Amino acid sequence: MANVFDLLHMPALQRNLYEQAHRPGWLTWKTFSKWFADPQPKEEMRPTQKLKLDKMLQSRPELAQLQQEILQKEALWRPYAEWLGLMASPLFNSPRCGDYWKDKLETEWHLACKLLPGASGVAAKLALLADSKLTEDLGLPGSRPRLKALLASTRDEQALTSHADFMQTRLADSVATLLRFAAWLTADAVVLNWDLMQHNATRNSQPLERWLPRLTPPQSDWSNPLGDCLEHFAKLAGCSNTAALGELWAQHEYHQGKVRDITSKQRLLRDWISGGKGRPTLASVRSLAEAVAIRAAALQGVADYQGGSEIDALRQMLHFAETTRFLQKELQRLGLPAQLIGEVFASYPQEYRKALMILGHPLP
Repeated sequence: MANVFDLLHMPALQRNLYEQAHRPGWLTWKTFSKWFADPQPKEEMRPTQKLKLDKMLQSRPELAQLQQEILQKEALWRPYAEWLGLMASPLFNSPRCGDYWKDKLETEWHLACKLLPGASGVAAKLALLADSKLTEDLGLPGSRPRLKALLASTRDEQALTSHADFMQTRLADSVATLLRFAAWLTADAVVLNWDLMQHNATRNSQPLERWLPRLTPPQSDWSNPLGDCLEHFAKLAGCSNTAALGELWAQHEYHQGKVRDITSKQRLLRDWISGGKGRPTLASVRSLAEAVAIRAAALQGVADYQGGSEIDALRQMLHFAETTRFLQKELQRLGLPAQLIGEVFASYPQEYRKALMILGHPLP
């Protein structure tokens, strides 16, 4: 889960949330954050650790069912505990979403904590990965054939684990899994607002798909979803370009009691688009979303707009565009071929359609 927060450019969020909830007798964050790094048999845990874990969970009665499910396992594995906790939170509106991902999580625990530790040798473990239903459901369509081909080419353990095909396939599958999870979050929100989507004639569209990186002809360069998103923001706010958007943003912050620095905001937007000087902070994204939402409301005749779901929608839109652009650049930097990167991003619309079908609202 820490890797997910890093990807979303929120590296300290998990620690901050833990320390805010921390009570006497709990494990320290340092101990807790290292504890479940690998599957740990319960019999190897110190009695004091067990007591502190029990105390942590007992202090949160709403997590009683979660506590029971975690402690029933033969091995404690941090990713399982973290994702199970996420499933127990009000993340999804539809129980079907949580049930679907909880089923995948149970399969992952069985693979990581039972099957893989019991396999003899790297080749046997790789065969288990290739044959796992998770590779088919959460990875890329071509992952299983790629792993099978790799196994057929060599049985040398060092050659298998260091082979570019293995590393690239596992990395691509990991990113595809996160995009599929994001697609379920989007589908869940769409179903919750199904009537509104019909009113806006957007029920048959795929929200956020437009902010996925794409190869553009003639030189097959990658599109810039963040730049496209900021241009969209400028249009919503009636701005002629992103420079005018920066001026609007500076004016908004001036009304919030901050210094009116137009040049700084314009430069920051240019830096975001280029991606060469750091990533947007949570506070900056929200501030820009507020500025755009307020101006867009004013253009529609709402003079006293106080904020609402529009701000969250714009904020999520920008986060998604920036994250996908970051992922594309990272995958490219790590040497993944363009075709494989394209397969990764194609997993999002595929999963969105699948999620809506399972939720009872299939796209035509």
